[in-house]
Amino acid sequence: MTRANAGRRRAIKDRPPLKVQDNVPPGARVVLPQRALKAFGILMGPDAIERLKKIKKEQSR
Repeated sequence: MTRANAGRRRAIKDRPPLKVQDNVPPGARVVLPQRALKAFGILMGPDAIERLKKIKKEQSR
């Protein structure tokens, strides 16, 4: 584990868990700040982030 990675890991551990599952139903209201999305990306993977962004875009309409 590189030094930069260690800091990121610690940051995630100290933060309270984000209450959004990987399988978010399309109708669910998910409001995530950009920082949370990025932290989430480390945990979930890129495809889940795209899904969340899509959900967010639909809500803002």
